[in-house]
This record gives sequence, C-alpha cells and structure tokens, in this order.
Amino acid sequence: MFKKLIFTIILSIFIFCCIFFICSNNISAQTSTDAIAIRVIPNSEHLSAKNWYKRQGFTGSPQSVIVDGYNGVRDGRTVYVNVSNVDDSGCIYTNIYLISYNQNAERVTMDIFSQIISHWKFNTNITGLGKCVRKSMSICMLDSDCSRDEYCVSKKAKLIRDTKRLEDFSEIKILLENYKEVHGYYPKLNAGTYLPNNSISVWPSWQERFSQEVGTTIPKDPVNKLGDCGDARFNEITCWDEEAKEFADAIPGDAKLDLPKNSLVYIYRANSIGSTYDCCGVMESGYGLCAGGMCVGSGICLTGSTGMGMSNAILNNPPVFNEYSIPFTTTGQEFNGFVVASDPDGDNITWTFNPDPLPIWAGWSEFLKLQGTPIENQKKLYAGIAGNEGDYSFQIVLNDGRGGITAKSFTIKVGQYCSLPWGGSIPNGDSIIAYQSLIEPCGSSCNSETRTCNNGILSGFFINQNCSVTPCLSCNLPWGGSLNHGASATAYQNLSVPCGSSCNSETRTCNDGVLSGSFINQNCSVFCLPCPLPWGGSINHGASVTTYQNPTEPCGSSCSSETRTCNDGVLSGSLINQSCTAIPCLSCNLPWGGTINHGASATAYQNPTEPCGSSCNSETRTCNNGTLSGSFTNQNCSVLACAASCNLPWGGAIANGSSVTAYQNPTVPCGSSCSFQIRTCNNGTLSGSFTNQNCSVLGTSPDIFCHESTCYWYVYNDRGNPAFLNWVRGVYSYFVPSRFNIVDQGGYDHWLNDYRTYIAFGMGDLAAKAIIKADIESFPKIWNPGTCSGCCGCVMDLTAKSLNFFDCVYHAPPVPGDCSAGGHCCEPTQFWTGSAFCQWESGVQYKYVTCGGNLGVLNSSGTCCINFNVYGNICETGGMNIVFPWPSL
Repeated sequence: MFKKLIFTIILSIFIFCCIFFICSNNISAQTSTDAIAIRVIPNSEHLSAKNWYKRQGFTGSPQSVIVDGYNGVRDGRTVYVNVSNVDDSGCIYTNIYLISYNQNAERVTMDIFSQIISHWKFNTNITGLGKCVRKSMSICMLDSDCSRDEYCVSKKAKLIRDTKRLEDFSEIKILLENYKEVHGYYPKLNAGTYLPNNSISVWPSWQERFSQEVGTTIPKDPVNKLGDCGDARFNEITCWDEEAKEFADAIPGDAKLDLPKNSLVYIYRANSIGSTYDCCGVMESGYGLCAGGMCVGSGICLTGSTGMGMSNAILNNPPVFNEYSIPFTTTGQEFNGFVVASDPDGDNITWTFNPDPLPIWAGWSEFLKLQGTPIENQKKLYAGIAGNEGDYSFQIVLNDGRGGITAKSFTIKVGQYCSLPWGGSIPNGDSIIAYQSLIEPCGSSCNSETRTCNNGILSGFFINQNCSVTPCLSCNLPWGGSLNHGASATAYQNLSVPCGSSCNSETRTCNDGVLSGSFINQNCSVFCLPCPLPWGGSINHGASVTTYQNPTEPCGSSCSSETRTCNDGVLSGSLINQSCTAIPCLSCNLPWGGTINHGASATAYQNPTEPCGSSCNSETRTCNNGTLSGSFTNQNCSVLACAASCNLPWGGAIANGSSVTAYQNPTVPCGSSCSFQIRTCNNGTLSGSFTNQNCSVLGTSPDIFCHESTCYWYVYNDRGNPAFLNWVRGVYSYFVPSRFNIVDQGGYDHWLNDYRTYIAFGMGDLAAKAIIKADIESFPKIWNPGTCSGCCGCVMDLTAKSLNFFDCVYHAPPVPGDCSAGGHCCEPTQFWTGSAFCQWESGVQYKYVTCGGNLGVLNSSGTCCINFNVYGNICETGGMNIVFPWPSL
C-alpha cells in the first residue's frame, strides 16, 4: 500500500527461466540470465500512461494495452500502466507501473513477460464481486466481464473508472490551458448548446461545440449516463425538454445546473467572457483525492485558476436498489430470497429490515433475516420455515450515512404446492409441461400438455416429465457404408453395359433399418471403344473433333472443315488434317506513302488542285493481294478559290467578270438623254462611278408631250376636246407674277403612283384661283363633276380677312400630303368659297392646295366648290380636269 509516494521503487526480478526440451522422452532444464524489472513511479498529476510517456520526451510509437482493467501503453520491451492505489483512509494515489525485460532476451523470457502482463492483478486489497448493470445482471469483477453495452458495479471496477476520470480531467486541464494560452480566455460556449455557457458530456454540444471550440475531442465519462430525468417530457439521454427549452435540474430553484440523482457524466461551466470555468465529474467508487491525509469529497472538479481539486458541489446521491428476488413459497418450506443495492457515490450502506405488523407472521419460525453473501452489497433474505398462507409485507431501508436514505416495500406470497407425478412440487399458480409417454416409436412425435397448480390441485392427466422418440435405424448399403432413416440412394443393376445400351437404375430408401429395392451397384458405365485420330491420339466414344481438308489455303480462300464423331471405335468423316492456316494476303503501297490491307480501298485524285469553277476527279483504288487497282496518284484535291464578287451601289452584287449598266442621274429633263456607263467586276472592284440603276426622261407620260425645253400637258374639256397648257419651269410656276394673267381655265388629269391630284384653274377680273385635290388610289379615276364629297385636305375659315393670295406666305417647302408642316394654309379670297393658295418664300409655287376636311390630313371628308365668276358661289358642274405628277412641280 502506497502513501504519497515521493520516491521511486525499483523491483529488480532476476528470473532464472527453465526451458524444457523434449527429446527422446527426456526433459532437461537450462538456466537463463535474462531479467524482468518492475518500477513504480508516482503520478501526482494523474496523467494517463500515454500522456505520461509523452511528458518524459520519449519518441517511440507506443501501442495501447489494458492490464487488469487499467489503461496502459507498450513500447517494444516496456509496458507503462497508470494504476490507482487506495490506502486505509480511502485516499486514491495514482502511480505509473513500468515493467520491462532486457535486450536480446530469449523466447522463454518474452513468453514469461507476456504471462505476467496477462495475469498481473492490482488492488488485491479491494474485494467483492458486482453485477453487470443494464441487461444481464451477471456476476462480474471488471467491465470486461460484461457485454459491450454494460458496466460492472464492483468496487474495483468503480475504482478503475475513477482512475480513467482522473486521467480525463488531467487531459482536459491541459487542453483548456492551451486554449487560454492562444485565445486569452477559456471556451465560452455562448451559443451552440442547450444552455449558454454550459455543456454536459451526454449533450450533442459536448462534441459539436465544446470539442470543436477546443480543436480536439474532449473525453467523456466512462459510463456517461444521466440519472432518472423525473418526467417523460424530458429526453431520457439528455434530460432536455426541447419544447419547453428546459433541463431536468435536480434543484430548479438555485442558479446552478444541478444533475439528476445517480448521474455519471462530466459537466463544463464558464462565465460569459471565458475568464473562469468549472469542469466537474462524479467519483463513483466512494474514494477520493486526499490532502493532508483527509479525503475531501466524492466529486472532482477543474477550475480556471486553481487547477485540479476536489469539490463537494456535486450533491450526495442516495443508495439504490439494483435487483431482488422474492419467490413464492408454501407453508412449512424454507424461504430464500435476496436483494442487491449500491450507492452511486461508493458510500457504505446500512441495511434495516422493517416487517409490517399485519397480518401477524403466524407459523413463521422467525422474522426474515438479512444475511451477507460473497457478492458485494447483496443481502440474503432467509427464514427456516414459512408461515401460514397469505401475503406478508416488509420494508428494507438503505442509509449511506451522509443523508442519503432509500426505502422499498416487498411482499412474500405463501400458498399451497401441487405434487408432481414424477416427484417434487410446484407453487400455486405455476405450470409445468407433462408428456403422455416416456418413449415414442421411430417416426412419431411426443404428445404433451400444460398442467397448472390451482390451490393444491394439478390440472391435466399426463404423468411423464420427459419424452423421447426412439431413434430410427440406419440401413447398410450393398457397396458399403450406411444410409440414415428416410434417406435415399441411387443403385444400378449392372456395373457396365455394352456400347449403345443404357444403365438401369432405381432409388433405394431406408425405412428404420430396411432398405427398399434390390439393385446392388453404386455405379454403372457404358463400355464403348475409342477412335484413333489421323494425326495420332484418340477420342472416346461419343466425342467429336474438327478436321480440315488442307493444312494451308491460299490468300482469299478459307479453310474447309468437318466434325468427325467417334461411334464405338469408328470415326465418321474423311478429312485428315488437325489444323489449317490461310496464307495472309499482301498489302498494297499507296502512291503518296503508307499501305492498305488486302481488300481495303482508298480514294485517289487525278490532280492535286483544280481551277475555280471546276471539280476534282477521283477514283477508288482497291488492294488485291499486293496489287492496287486504278492509276490516280494524289491523296487529296482542292478547287482553287474564285475571285471576289462586287457590291452594286443600289444593292445586290455581281460575280467577278460580270458587268452591269449604271446611269449618271435617275431622271433627265424633257428632250435630254440619259448618260450611262458599263461597270465591270474585277475581283471585288467595280469599274466606273455612275450610281443609278435606272434613268427616265421627264415628260414621257402619255398625257404629256415635250417640244425643245418646254413640256406640255394635254388639256381636256367637259366634251373631251384636247387642249394644252404651257408649263414654264423655273421659280414661278403656272403663271407670271401677275395675278390677272392666268394661262387657261379648266383642269388637267394625270395619275401619280397611289394617289392623284386634281387641279382647276379659273380666271376672273379680280384674282386667279386654284383648287387642288388629292386622294388615295381607291378613289374613282373619273371625277364626278358637281360632287366633291370625300375630299381630303383643309377647309379654310370663311372669316379670313385677307383679300388676295399674295397676302399669305408659306414659310417652308410643303410636305406631300401635309399642308401644315412648317407653315399655314392660305386664307380664302373675298368672293370664293374653299379656294386657296400656298406660297413659298421664294415666290408663288403651287405645290398643292387641298380643300375639305381637316388641315393636312388625307382621306378626310368635306365639300369642294369651285366658281368661275365674281357674282356668287356655284358648284362645279362641268369643269375641266387635269392630273399632274407631283415630282415635276
């Protein structure tokens, strides 16, 4: 037993190994000078064996090992194990146990070393078995004695887990101090966890937030389980109510996070700025870290400033009942039961038995006794004689001496037993299986029934406790061996039959030692002669082989073959060659290099290039066993590009070498002729400079004739007699600057594309007037005299003050069809209605004047009236009509 170890214990064990050699039934022994040494080193910081190894600066590659439940590492010939020792006052001290053997040791020494590691036992002063918690409740000493999802609650198993907790908190302290060294504060956990600044090792935030923040996996408690959450609304693993956002706090009223009873977890708490923290856990063995020879508690905590220390902040947990057995019994029988309990904090338990006073325990030899057993914290319930029939209740109270008290009530049922036909008895209410017969013949099955004890009377009639079916006998086979009952085998009438015949068989079945059928042969074969092959060797009857007519075939030919089959020594067919090879055909050389295989073809061209407008002449040349057909020698051919075409001034294009006629002007005066050029395309360049596709001579309309430089329009009166009006070109049109000199009166007629213009001239002693009308193509081609409805143009206001057309000035050239663009329409004269002129600033020019409708808008309705005298307004009934082309004005 070690107190505070401030020295190093070195145990040198020199083992003289006996190596046994078995030779000629003699055993001889040899001695060895190999040594195995054990060293015990204090581990006051409770480092794990792995971290202690690193702290020493060792540079090996240690592998994890487990020695008697404790974690350790092995590096070559040396094993390091961190082990807890407990002194008489219940204080825990951790030490590193180092065991090693010398270099170049013999094999037997290494075997002994392995045996020591496998059988080394620590804490021999801690005794008592426990049970596996969660499922099986089997007897155990270490966690390794339980299934994977269970743990052992023996005193030693708890101590080993407490040692792991000390190792974990030593590692957590290093990680947190390293974190603070880098960041200047401890992990805050302000977000990402159920409760800010808090995390428990069973919460997702322990790994997802806390470990992520630190940068490595933070250890978890070896058991890592919260106690009973107290309400079904809490998650049984995390004790967190997601809907209410509430933890199952054991003391809800205080400002701390208090764990439920019987919890075995780690908890981390920090303030919001990370300047302080607490990281605590529960020591379940009941032992603790000690200072000055005094054990200061059963919890372990880290703090941000004082390092590792013990804390009583973890509440004391009361004892718990783990398991019990209170069997049914009958009057006068001996009673045996048991109860198993434990204390989560490892406190010693005081047991108290309190029987209920009623009913009176009549007939009992004594009250039940609580007796100790070899299993730790298990008590036996015993009475020599059970009393009268009835239910007897009692209470057991557990007290850990630290304020933790747990009580539980139990009931013993005493009743009558039923005697069994084969001896023994069962209690009231129990059932057994009974059988009709002890033995059933081969092929039968056992018939059973359930018999139930009902207040001393056993139901049913079957009297046998067991039943067995007589095994069926096997059958001996004629050719040796045996066949089980129900199994079958195929037997043959003869061992062999002639070629062409077939083997006759039957199925023989074993029935309790009797084999059906009569055939006695296990196998049968058909005897046929083999056939010799032309090239040597042979094939069996029924087999076939492929033969060939010739051993070789020329280029282009194929091998002729047949299948020859053996029939009892006779080989069908006549071909005698075992193989055939077709001689390869020769390839052909191509004129431009390279080759093609026999039968392949290539395209060849007569010339490598062809002029513009031509096409390439090609042929297909085929290889025939080295000879290439055809004569063309070029692999490729291309047509030379033609010269570029030319774009025309009026749009479109002509090809290179083509020509087109172009004109200098689109029109020429009456009596003149059109000047033109022949423009030729030369590789994209067009000769000449004229840009017009067409040219016309003015005055070539059927209603117009020209004489010298003067153009004349045919004039028609209302009787169809032609007349003409002299047209004077120049600034002034239609008349000289005298308003009394009008060339003629009447009208002219001429079509202008999709609309036409009507003009009527009248002559009076005061002024001249003109009325011009324009409409769309759909207007009737012959104007109906006297009716001017459907006119388009403008109707002049009769309130106009001007008395002659020289008083209105048009300030811009008019736009065809719009009398309002840039100017205004002339006012009417004094005596005429609807007559108007428009004037250019450069002089009087009759571009167009319209009557009726809205200003400047075509196709508007109105009435146009024309008068020829100064005495009144008379609508035109027989005037002369003329139409003249707009572009000539």
